[in-house]
Amino acid sequence: MNKRLNVYYGKREVGELWVDQAEIYHFRYTREWERKGFSIGRVLPCGCGELHGREVEYFWSNILPEGICRESIERELRTDGSDFALLCELGKEVAGALSLVKPGDEPPASRGSYSAVLKEEELSARLRNLPHRPILHRNERWSLSLAGAQNKMAVLRTKEGIRMPRDGAASNCILKIASADFPDLVFNEFICMRLAREVGLPCARVDLLRIGDVWALAVERYDRHLHAGLVQRFHQQDFCQMLGIPHSLKYEFHGGPGLQECTQAMREISALPVEDAFLLGQWYTFNLLIGNMDGHAKNISMLYKPQSGWRLSPFYDLVHTVVYEDIRGVTAMLPCGREVNLRRITPSLWQSTMQSIGLPLRPICSSAREMKNTLLSSISDFSLTERLGRSPQSDVVRRLLRSLENCVRSAGFLPTAESE
Repeated sequence: MNKRLNVYYGKREVGELWVDQAEIYHFRYTREWERKGFSIGRVLPCGCGELHGREVEYFWSNILPEGICRESIERELRTDGSDFALLCELGKEVAGALSLVKPGDEPPASRGSYSAVLKEEELSARLRNLPHRPILHRNERWSLSLAGAQNKMAVLRTKEGIRMPRDGAASNCILKIASADFPDLVFNEFICMRLAREVGLPCARVDLLRIGDVWALAVERYDRHLHAGLVQRFHQQDFCQMLGIPHSLKYEFHGGPGLQECTQAMREISALPVEDAFLLGQWYTFNLLIGNMDGHAKNISMLYKPQSGWRLSPFYDLVHTVVYEDIRGVTAMLPCGREVNLRRITPSLWQSTMQSIGLPLRPICSSAREMKNTLLSSISDFSLTERLGRSPQSDVVRRLLRSLENCVRSAGFLPTAESE
């Protein structure tokens, strides 16, 4: 295996990534990128010459799939199981704007190649096969590389329908399906993401699709923009990449970063650190209110746009996890580093957590109380009756909404206005 890859940002060469005989990762920017480009990662600063070591390795390995999804891909591709082998195979179309290309190959064209619009029965068959075949039609140069452990598929979604990207062409939508362990996850995430928008949080747009006999969540990619038939890519880094840590440390109770460490790292690169710190505080509070114990360091990212620099990205992967009995009842990021059950988070502990990331109490307390009231009102008004009718999924949605309402209503960590 050739252990070198060229890194591109569109048609511009960013640098070179390689692994030496000791399996140590190295990265070096081109001179042209050093002069006119930007640092593609907090742990990959421009102007420092050749970079090497674990932080370099983890920056790149964090763009790969995890868990069972990764195992299925490795079986299909018959790779040696190393991160670099997967980067060689999947690197042309990953999260953000970068493409990893084998020496001698061309970067993906700006006007990419796509399949014909998929018929409903063909698309539903592909979705059903996702757990077993996350790499689709490799002989036709279709591929997938999306970080995370969920069953998902990157596609091009337009008014005409859904197409499959070919040979590194850019996608603009992610289709997610439920798993055997969490059969209602699609509805759960749809509801929570819609509620997040109701309370004013910036988050990815979602839609609920019935494709044949499969329900799918369509997530509009915030790192892509479709205009005049072209998909523009925007660069991003999740917080594991930003901190140079492996995905195995994404949870604080596994030794990973907490809210304070993430906020400090964000402040170092954000163009508007005060605003982004407040958004992180709101995101953390929203997760507590809806009972999302999975708000870890890979579920928040920074997004780079040439006109605005680095900013906190729209939020994603918001789920009401406490409805599942097997999910641990401790938040992924611990309040002030203390491993306590959600129901034992007190107003003083929540306030201390907000203060630890530099937020003034009066504005964040006011925002949190308003968020709780809006959530209760929005949950009460939420309905999918037109889409679901009297199907079994209607009962699933009602159960989820009842559980969400109980969770929000019973949240006792917000201080009253009188106690501030």
